[in-house]
Amino acid sequence: FGGIWMIKKIHMYIAYHTNEERNFIYGYKDKLLSLHKDKDYNGLDVECIEGSPVIDEICRYGKEHHIIQIKELRIDYIEDELERIPYFTLGIKGLNVPDNTLDAGVKYSYKCKSCCSGAVQKNSIELSIKRLLDYDVFLIEPELFISNRVREAFEKADITGCEYLDVIDKRTKKPTKEIFQIKINPVLPNMIRDEYVYTQYVCPECGEPSIQTASPFFYRLSDFEEKYDFYLSKESIFFDCRLHHLASYRIPHIVISKRVKKILEQFSVKQCWYWPVYFEELFNE
Repeated sequence: FGGIWMIKKIHMYIAYHTNEERNFIYGYKDKLLSLHKDKDYNGLDVECIEGSPVIDEICRYGKEHHIIQIKELRIDYIEDELERIPYFTLGIKGLNVPDNTLDAGVKYSYKCKSCCSGAVQKNSIELSIKRLLDYDVFLIEPELFISNRVREAFEKADITGCEYLDVIDKRTKKPTKEIFQIKINPVLPNMIRDEYVYTQYVCPECGEPSIQTASPFFYRLSDFEEKYDFYLSKESIFFDCRLHHLASYRIPHIVISKRVKKILEQFSVKQCWYWPVYFEELFNE
């Protein structure tokens, strides 16, 4: 059984500057799976089958004309292939209650204050608990929170790679028993295919790059030798630098085991979604 049934598609966001650049890309429309204007940004969304020479021509043109291009791989798996995958990237809907932990009064120390790298949380977060009781899992950028029933399920299943921190009820000023912050400790090595990562920012003070990706992750099975249920990536979630605070550049992806995914699915957590991690050993046999 190999990977012949999966469909690999390249998706690109292209931020053209002139009508000439736009028209050049539209000249390939009949050779692409899709091409349309991006709804949120001034650019184009392009999709084609991986390996198509068209994408190389568009990338080459983009580099020559200094056009911003963000490339990611999208893989459509069949059910049998999904069953073989042991890890997934976790996506979580953020809540504006408040928008981020800094606004909630959380203090951090940083290895470099200029670029916010090496952040270490120094105090518990204080939240209005009543408005959060409808959520089993949620994100207040950049931290992850879970309900007590999810915590109990994790503990019963001996889920590893994380610890649980108290959340302070803003009304009582005491730790709540309803919601907990979940802190993930293990960090994976860099993903093994670097054509889908981008250095969007390099700190002028410490020289630390912000390496980001919007693509599924490519790892070796040996990268998960410890077999934790929770990991963080070294790469960060891709953000448009024009729209986000500098600290946003340092938010890693969350990688979870199939065991964690099944627990979240049992609770019908609607604000979560999952992308399979691609292991070349599984699909290049």
